[in-house]
Amino acid sequence: MRIIYLMGKKGTGKTITLKLLYFIFCKNGASNNMQVDFFRNDIEPDRVYKSIEKLTYLKLANRRESVQNIAVKFTFNKKTFLIYTCGDTTKLIKKGIKLAQKYQVDFYIAPTHKAFISYILEECSFDNVVFIEKNISSKKENFFNCNLSQANELFLQVQHES
Repeated sequence: MRIIYLMGKKGTGKTITLKLLYFIFCKNGASNNMQVDFFRNDIEPDRVYKSIEKLTYLKLANRRESVQNIAVKFTFNKKTFLIYTCGDTTKLIKKGIKLAQKYQVDFYIAPTHKAFISYILEECSFDNVVFIEKNISSKKENFFNCNLSQANELFLQVQHES
C-alpha cells in the first residue's frame, strides 16, 4: 500500500484539496465509489464539489462553517484508493490507516500535521509513506485556485504511480 499524506497547518485547505482530488478522480473515470465511513456530507462527487465551492466563498467572506470530511474507496486504473480527510488527531490517523488496511487499498491518501510525522512513521512502513507539503496562497482570493491546482498536481502524481 502506498500512503500519501498532505501535510500542513490547520486551516490551509488540506481537506478541501483532498475533496477536490476525489472530484478529479471521478471526473476522470474512477468507478465503484463506495463511502466507507459516514460523516456529515453527501459523497456524490458533484455535490462534494458544490459544497467545496460554497465553503470557499464562506471562507473568503470570513464566515466559519465546519469542514465536512469524507472517507471514500474507489477504483481507478485498476488500483483501489481510499481518500480519508480526517487527520487532526492520532486517533483519527490510526482509524484511517486501519480503514486502508481493512479495505486492502493500493493507495491511501489523507491529511496530517507536521506534529504527527513520527507517529505516522511508527504506524506505517517507512518505504511506503510520502509526505507532501500543502501549498498555501498568500492571497485569500486565490484560496480555491491554490487548492484546485494542488489537487490536480496530486492527481497527476498518483496517476503516474498507479
